[in-house]
Amino acid sequence: LSFSIYPQQELESIFSNIYGSWQGAAAGLIIVIIGLWAFSKTLKTKESPRVIYKSTSLGQYMISFAALESMVIKAAKNIEGFKDLQPGIIARDNKLSVQIKGSIAEGYQIPDLCEKVQEEVKNYLEEMSGITIEAVRVFVENVAPDNTSRPVK
Repeated sequence: LSFSIYPQQELESIFSNIYGSWQGAAAGLIIVIIGLWAFSKTLKTKESPRVIYKSTSLGQYMISFAALESMVIKAAKNIEGFKDLQPGIIARDNKLSVQIKGSIAEGYQIPDLCEKVQEEVKNYLEEMSGITIEAVRVFVENVAPDNTSRPVK
């Protein structure tokens, strides 16, 4: 099978030299891997940006999850004793929840500080976005020493 590009004898000579050598196997494996990688790139669909749709009497507006996460950071960053926060937005069954992972400074009461974070974030998001927040979950990842903070009493 020469495909009229190379004479059949030349192709047979090339294949007989490659057959049995590790270099030929390595070259073939590289070609297969590159081909599979290129094929997988064509199958992947672009992920659409995650957004929340809200309707008004004049039409519709959309708020991205990234914008909501920025609002979570703004609401929680000034709460004394809570730091290193990482927000996440979760949408399930047409309900929106917020998850915040962060550290609490040493000396703060975890339940009191978490409740304050939950209230601040929920109120700020609902006021600024017009979206009802079902829950705000706070995950305390670490209790970090902080010499500059004063404990909540």
